[in-house]
Amino acid sequence: MEEQLLEVKNLKTSFFTHVGEVKAIRDISFSVRKGEAVGIVGESGSGKSVTSLSIMQLQHPGRIMGGEILFHGEDLLKKNKKEIRKMRSSKIAMIFQDPMTSLNALITIGSQISEAVLEHEKLSKKQAMERAVEMLRLVGIPDPEERIHCYPHEFSGGMRQRVMIAMALSCNPELLIADEPTTALDVTIQAQILRLLNDLKERTNTSIILITHDLGVVASSCSRIIVMYGGQIMETGTVEDIFYSPLHPYTMGLLKSIPKAGGSRERLQSIAGTPPDMLQPPAGCPFYPRCEFAMGVCRERTVPEFHRGEEHAVRCWLCHPGAPVVDKYENQKGGVRRGTASPD
Repeated sequence: MEEQLLEVKNLKTSFFTHVGEVKAIRDISFSVRKGEAVGIVGESGSGKSVTSLSIMQLQHPGRIMGGEILFHGEDLLKKNKKEIRKMRSSKIAMIFQDPMTSLNALITIGSQISEAVLEHEKLSKKQAMERAVEMLRLVGIPDPEERIHCYPHEFSGGMRQRVMIAMALSCNPELLIADEPTTALDVTIQAQILRLLNDLKERTNTSIILITHDLGVVASSCSRIIVMYGGQIMETGTVEDIFYSPLHPYTMGLLKSIPKAGGSRERLQSIAGTPPDMLQPPAGCPFYPRCEFAMGVCRERTVPEFHRGEEHAVRCWLCHPGAPVVDKYENQKGGVRRGTASPD
C-alpha cells in the first residue's frame, strides 16, 4: 500500500465578520500519497485556496474550527507556532497565486531564496547563495549566477513564477502546494510551468497539490482530482473517473464549459445561478439551487458519500440505490422535477 503523506480529516474553517460566521470549509476529508499529484478544482469561492492555507495554517483571519491535518501521521493542528514555522518550506511549501505581489520588490531574487534556506538549514550565507543559484538553474532561469542579483521587476511574469517555484523547492519539501500557479500567464508560459512541475515531481518524488479553477490544467498534471463547491467536496476520483465517468451534476457542468479542440462548433454551456451564501450555507447539497436534477431530499438532508470504485466517490443523491434514473448527460426537459422526487 502506498504511503499516505497527508491526510485531511473533517476539516472546518470559518471566517468571522461583523455580519456573522462565513463557513468557508465544511467538513472535508482527503489524502495525498507520497510522490502523487492531486488536483483541487472548482469555481471561485468554492474553498480551494482556504483549504491550502488551512494546511499551512496561514488562514488568518480565519479560524480552523475542527478536524485533523495529519502529516506523516502527526496532527499539525496540535503543534505550536514554532513547530509549524519550522515545518513550512522544509516539509511543506507553497506557491502562492500571484508572483507579482508574492516577491519583495526591494530585495534581490538571490537574497529572497537564500533567506528561506538560512531559516531552515545550517549553511553559511555563501552556501545559501550557491543553493539559490542551483535552484534557479533547476527551474530553467538562464544565467542564474547573474540573475540572483536582479530584482523582481527585472523578470517577466513567467520567470517570476519560476522564482516562486525555486523558492518553494529550495529546502527540498516533501509536499508542494501550488495555488493557481498559472494565473495571469499566457498559454505558452502556462504549459512551461506545468511541464516544469511535472518534471520536478518525477525527479524529486515531491507530492503536489495543484489548485485551479481550470479542469484542463489538471488533466495532464494530476493522477487524482478533487472537485469542490460551497466549501465541500462534491466528487473525487482519478483523472479518467472525472473526465470520462463524472457522477455529480456540478462536475458535468464544469466539463461542459471546457472548449473542445477539433470538435463541432457549439456554444459552451454555463452553469445557471450563483454560488451559495456561506453565511447561511444550505442544509443539504450546496449545489441544489443550481442543479437541473435537484430533488426534495437534496434541499433537506446532508448528502452522504457514495463510492463507485476504489478511488471514485461522490456526494449526490442521484447515486443513491433508490434514486430515480435520469439521463445526466443530456439536458432533458422531462428530467427529475425539483422537489418532487426522493430516493427514500
